[in-house]
Amino acid sequence: MKEGLLERCMQGIYTIPNSDYDEMYLLMISSKKVVFSHETALFLNGLSNRTPFNYSVTIPSNSSLPKSVKDDCECFYIGNLE
Repeated sequence: MKEGLLERCMQGIYTIPNSDYDEMYLLMISSKKVVFSHETALFLNGLSNRTPFNYSVTIPSNSSLPKSVKDDCECFYIGNLE
């Protein structure tokens, strides 16, 4: 990073500067409990041709999203499944 060869996306995740990376993948690995839902799920399953502006995710009600991705998502909660 000091030499400018890598850019930090989030804690422990680095990319090459000015390169494309998969934002949905970064969101998915930020929490093991994230499930894409609503408009995002429609898009991922080919049932909508509109790319979501903000990703919709559903997580258990006793969980929370990391601050690093909270602004990029609309979060829905569901009762604990455990």
